[in-house]
Amino acid sequence: MGLKIINKRDLIIIICILFIGVGGVFFGSLINQNEVESAYAKIYINNRLYKEVSLDDDQVVVVEIGDRYNKIKVSPQSVVMLEASCHNQDCMHQGEITPDNAKFRALGNWIICLPNSVTVEVVRREE
Repeated sequence: MGLKIINKRDLIIIICILFIGVGGVFFGSLINQNEVESAYAKIYINNRLYKEVSLDDDQVVVVEIGDRYNKIKVSPQSVVMLEASCHNQDCMHQGEITPDNAKFRALGNWIICLPNSVTVEVVRREE
């Protein structure tokens, strides 16, 4: 018995499956983009809300508390602690938070700088 060549019906099924797959990926990326755009960061000092920052634009927020400081980079993809005056630098090693990775991080949707009493939370905006 020889190899069977793909007939017209099989080709149509394959094309339909590929079309549905590409459409699903495109639709999923649109939904994910809307989730990123609707997220924002809440920055706290001593457990009091200091500032809310949208994740729509790239920006660096500098939090100054006396002679101490924290620099927080906010972008449409993530929030990360760029620089801090604390002695242990643990907050800088906590990595970036994205709306998608928060559920997989040890600290969830938080970056915490205990010595400077600065915390950053990434939250999705309620529609």
